[in-house]
Amino acid sequence: MLYAVPSAERMSSLAREQTKIAARQCNSATPTDDAEKAVRASGLFCRAHRDAISVWLKRMRPALFAAGSVVFAQGERGGALFVIVSGKVKETYRHTDGREAVLNILGPSEVFGVLTPFDNLPRTVTATALTEVRAVAIDRRQLLAWTVVCPEVIHQVMRLMARRVDVVTDCLVDFMCPDPTYRIARRLLVLAKRFGRRHADGVQVGHDMTLAELASFSGVDEHTAAVTLRDFKADGWIRIVDGEVLIVDAHGLAQVCAEVGCG
Repeated sequence: MLYAVPSAERMSSLAREQTKIAARQCNSATPTDDAEKAVRASGLFCRAHRDAISVWLKRMRPALFAAGSVVFAQGERGGALFVIVSGKVKETYRHTDGREAVLNILGPSEVFGVLTPFDNLPRTVTATALTEVRAVAIDRRQLLAWTVVCPEVIHQVMRLMARRVDVVTDCLVDFMCPDPTYRIARRLLVLAKRFGRRHADGVQVGHDMTLAELASFSGVDEHTAAVTLRDFKADGWIRIVDGEVLIVDAHGLAQVCAEVGCG
């Protein structure tokens, strides 16, 4: 569906209308400043007027999940999506034979549970808190009501869905490579790009995963992951600092990926 670009006067009118309608929908809850910052940074409502977003925030339910707790399980029906305020969440898929794969790791300002609010089908993955997670939940009916007020929200949700497909596709492409060295090098580079922190000697990867989870995220067994990381360390590409991977030579890891040529 195509939308005509409204005039400046019409845009101002739309903004006022969004705010008025949102005000009628809100309750008395007051969001925290960091929750508001995370929601705005998520891009979900980037085309909506700021005043409307401030009011809509009051309809979002704050949620707190302890490390290791399941936010929602694969196969269950759910009517909400979540915006992470702080902490990290892993999305996993469990095969019927019991095998489990870590498909994605999400951090602050990222959205998960995107598909369910629109298709109302069972969850396709399990979302688990890697650390303590603070989030805000947006109920399905509330989100659909906001899309009526601001159709651009639909576009942003579609963009998030497309991004999710890209992430899962990249993960599957990596899993197709038979070389475990490539898989782990690729996953470390992905994590560094998303969660890396500058360090005097390189980039420290704050992934908050156990070795078993990192192995699953790389599509290898735990023993293979341990041996490969030990080899990377011996080659001078990584170090282990405070339980996290410090990438000292990202070029070395990238060279491994280029030489194997699975991507």
